[in-house]
Amino acid sequence: MNLLETLKTYGNPKLGYPSEHVLEKMYELNKDLDSDLRMLLFNPVRSIKHPLAHEPTDTKGFYLPILEKYVPYIQAMIANRYTKTTTVKQSVVNLESLGYVVSSQGQLNNIWNRAETKLNLKDKRKAETVRADKQRAINEANGRKRSSNFTEAQNKQLAEARKVANGRRDVKTATKELELSRRRLAKIAAKTSKPSEVIADLRTKSKSKIASSVSEHVAEIKAQNKKVLYEPTPKQAEFHSAGEDIVLYGGAAGGGKSYAMLIDVLRYCQYEDYRGLLIRRTSPMLKELIGVSRTLYPKAFPGANYNKSENVWYFPSGATIQFGYLDRAEDLENYQGLPYAYIGFDEIQHQRSDEGFVFLKSRLRSANPNIDCYIRASANPGGAPWVKETFIDPAEPNTTFYADGLSYRFIPAKLEDNPHLDTPKEGQTISPYRKMLMALPEVKRKQMLEGDWMVGDDNMFTFSTHVHVTDEMPPMHWSVINSLDYGFKDPACSLWGQICPTTGLLFVYQELECLHHVHEKWAIAVKEAEGFLPQGVSRVIDHSVFNNTGHTGPGVREIIAKQGLVPKPADRNREAGWNQIHNRLLVDPDTGLTGILIHSSCVLLIDQLASARRNDKKPDDIDEKRIKTKGRMHHWDMLDCLRYMCSSRPSHLTIAERNMRYKTSAQEDKRYQGYFS
Repeated sequence: MNLLETLKTYGNPKLGYPSEHVLEKMYELNKDLDSDLRMLLFNPVRSIKHPLAHEPTDTKGFYLPILEKYVPYIQAMIANRYTKTTTVKQSVVNLESLGYVVSSQGQLNNIWNRAETKLNLKDKRKAETVRADKQRAINEANGRKRSSNFTEAQNKQLAEARKVANGRRDVKTATKELELSRRRLAKIAAKTSKPSEVIADLRTKSKSKIASSVSEHVAEIKAQNKKVLYEPTPKQAEFHSAGEDIVLYGGAAGGGKSYAMLIDVLRYCQYEDYRGLLIRRTSPMLKELIGVSRTLYPKAFPGANYNKSENVWYFPSGATIQFGYLDRAEDLENYQGLPYAYIGFDEIQHQRSDEGFVFLKSRLRSANPNIDCYIRASANPGGAPWVKETFIDPAEPNTTFYADGLSYRFIPAKLEDNPHLDTPKEGQTISPYRKMLMALPEVKRKQMLEGDWMVGDDNMFTFSTHVHVTDEMPPMHWSVINSLDYGFKDPACSLWGQICPTTGLLFVYQELECLHHVHEKWAIAVKEAEGFLPQGVSRVIDHSVFNNTGHTGPGVREIIAKQGLVPKPADRNREAGWNQIHNRLLVDPDTGLTGILIHSSCVLLIDQLASARRNDKKPDDIDEKRIKTKGRMHHWDMLDCLRYMCSSRPSHLTIAERNMRYKTSAQEDKRYQGYFS
């Protein structure tokens, strides 16, 4: 059994497993690692019985150690000393959370040292670390020797550092090599303008002069016969110069969002303690970003190296930029305890909830006073509703707003803001990319070409606040219907609606949500919210309360009946109920009339209608997964109440029939106006 098989068999999956690159590195240090591992794990230990041992080694009680209790310590050692994904302190926390006993960090280090010694890794790893430190010192010395304005004392100091790094080389040789490096870098700098310099210049300009400052700066560089690696569009320049703590740059496709994000993270790569992080939802989604960075970053910072196994860029100054993924809650452990001065979410609408966004805000910090910490994001319309609620709904575009003590801003971008993609070819009236976007289906076209945040291709209902929501109240003479759905941990919900006697229009005018209410308390709350109604109320409730539960005591029906609530069982057919809602939401394109109106005070119902998503496996049913909107997790209780209500008053009329009935009864309705309403 090799090392990886041993870890997977006797280790703990929550501690993670080493990558192929790390395993190769360990086997390079010790080719006999597997045999040494077997000797370590199967070495007889007094008074500890091994569950897999067939017999003891002798009569004095020497048995094999318990693998399940020892292998996780080796697993944690690899994560700390080889994979370098956890600190010693975090390793202690991880092991204790899994039930392993660790008295101190020193004890854990001692366990690791003994294990490394028996695995013949300790001395070899130290030698490898020394070589890496030497190379890092060489890179740092070369990186700092970028300017021709260094004093003689500084040059001498760098030469001494190079001498220390190389061990045997004398000062004269090191100085000569540094001078050659300085000349080579000076030639590269004469042809290149670093994106970080452009960005630094933009931050000093006022927002009203962004476009002119960019063009002036680029013209100045070109006048010196230097090559410009990145010439931002006015919209990209606005993104780079934004001073808010958190900024979303997005909207339509083709606005140059991802490229701007790759440049923006280079803000402070001249500082050795700068750490940047770029996030996508999954690891494969990072491929395009990484590919572009491998073309751009070495030109912007000569000497920058990309570590493929770690997905990290190492810059000559010592700064790092990490490419990471965030799909599940478990992925947050990859960033636990790590500080970042810059966090960027590319295509943030793919994040199903704001859990990762909220968590990583706590990782945003830097001890360097010259570094300002930022969170930046890009997005297209669609995807998770929380993105729209966090960045789009609170304020108008390009307006600074505040939440939780932080400043936010949304900078919209469309295809026309990026002339690199929206310039027609000779003889054409529109660009090829715009032509492709115009050929998309209607919903996708509105999202990707127009940047419309109000449409969604996976919405369950065709719902619009402009059409289906009103501030008016229905006439008092319309009959009232009350739908109920009980829950204790899940909300207990109620809806009140009225039915037009002539057109069949359903007007939902009131909602009620109760948490942690027992049956009787909930029934009292419903009656109090309902108040006095001059006519009787027809009630429906989830059919499950009528099921025979097997107990002899009073059930939900009996308890709420004591408070005056006597409902009928609601239709249990889910898909038919959703179809009734679909039918009532239909709008006549000629008259604009609809089969349902909702009062603006029913905020929970409106929110759930707008954010509900269809089930991918059952397109006619709703996706039951909880989703976060308006700062809370929904379980679609209000939609269930609406389904019960619509099913109890089914609408079988077509739009034309409903409109005809409305028109013929218009004269009758006039005599009630001003009297009941």
